[in-house]
Amino acid sequence: GDTEGLNARGPGLVHGRNATGAPWFFIALESGSLAAINWFLAQGASPTTPDQSGRLPLQAVIERAALADEFDDHLADSPAMAAALIAKGAAPAARTLSGARLADLAQEAGLTLPPAEA
Repeated sequence: GDTEGLNARGPGLVHGRNATGAPWFFIALESGSLAAINWFLAQGASPTTPDQSGRLPLQAVIERAALADEFDDHLADSPAMAAALIAKGAAPAARTLSGARLADLAQEAGLTLPPAEA
């Protein structure tokens, strides 16, 4: 959620990857910071482009929510992160590579998703 640090690195970070090839946007999704997600989206990160393994951004948020425990201080950001992705075009009806619907995965994880924009 260090938007000053993100600003210092610049908008090129949006399409950048770490040493293992993971997109920085997905690292932000997995870290659970709403401020960072909003920064990436404002800089043009795609809410629908999968990572190198085929995982969708909304799927990353759902998986993170499913794995969180009571010690996770960013768990409360998961619904807002999902809402931010959906507002920018992520589809709860989209399917994972294995065919699971994201909305169903969210429900199993106890994460309520807002409806997709029409």
